Amino acid sequence: MSIAAAESFRCDIFPFTGISINNGGKSALLIRKQRGTSALGKRDKVKRGVTAALALPKEIVLNLPLITLYGNEELNLENYKGIVEYTSERIRIGTSKGILRIEGRNLLLKQVTSENISVTGGIMKIEFNN
Repeated sequence: MSIAAAESFRCDIFPFTGISINNGGKSALLIRKQRGTSALGKRDKVKRGVTAALALPKEIVLNLPLITLYGNEELNLENYKGIVEYTSERIRIGTSKGILRIEGRNLLLKQVTSENISVTGGIMKIEFNN
């Protein structure tokens, strides 16, 4: 394999860079995730700017999770991806920005729709990990 036969490229649509290697008729493609600002990051900045300028709801335009807490008895979550873990003491829910972890006593999924989850019980701790 010759270094001169390697061709580097950058994808502006997805956050990846790669190297295409050709070695005597055999070729390989090495792909790695880009670091720093990517096209997706720039697109997100543009969306945020337009959202702010037009006073549009961020949770809708940017698909951000919206969490509403009623005391320590009920939590509503909009724009979720899926339920990761569900017990009476811990519920973990995937969102576009990470995992929402809810801990407490007698936790119950009161309502689950394609866009909204309602959790009831004695909520003691809410943690967001991305």
